[in-house]
Amino acid sequence: MKKVLGIIIGIVVILWIAMRIFGGYNSNNILSNEACFEIFIDSDSFNVDKYFDLPEGTFDKDKDILICKLPVEVQGFKASHVIVRTDLKDIDCNAKFKKGDYIQYEPYELKGSDFELLIVKKNANLVVLNTPIGQTLILAKKNLSYDYSKGKVNRLVVCVSGLSEYCK
Repeated sequence: MKKVLGIIIGIVVILWIAMRIFGGYNSNNILSNEACFEIFIDSDSFNVDKYFDLPEGTFDKDKDILICKLPVEVQGFKASHVIVRTDLKDIDCNAKFKKGDYIQYEPYELKGSDFELLIVKKNANLVVLNTPIGQTLILAKKNLSYDYSKGKVNRLVVCVSGLSEYCK
């Protein structure tokens, strides 16, 4: 009986150690089949109206924002849209990954390579953009395609030719 109990305790200890090691790795790294996204524009040289073929002055940075719909299919609690950032000069390609700073998308959530760039009112709720009511908040949209990488944070920059990777 003591031998069986010793074996069971040994197995539990080995499993506990393995879970601690994997948990520590998972909290500080993106797994090879997961992906994270950050979308940027160079606000100094990027003309939003021209990019979307809108009349000059349509996009008002005080009233409107750029949103990017990611190529993901998520269930409720994760965002499928991100606000396009303008702090292009502050990108640190050598920054260590910290869980909680980014949304990690699992392999079953990643769907294709089609991004959608949207201009919406600043007060728009991102959750309702996929509903009929949310469609009225969208001022313009443009489809973009990019083959992102898994296992890393994809820092993508919107440019005239589409999307490009900032940190290679």
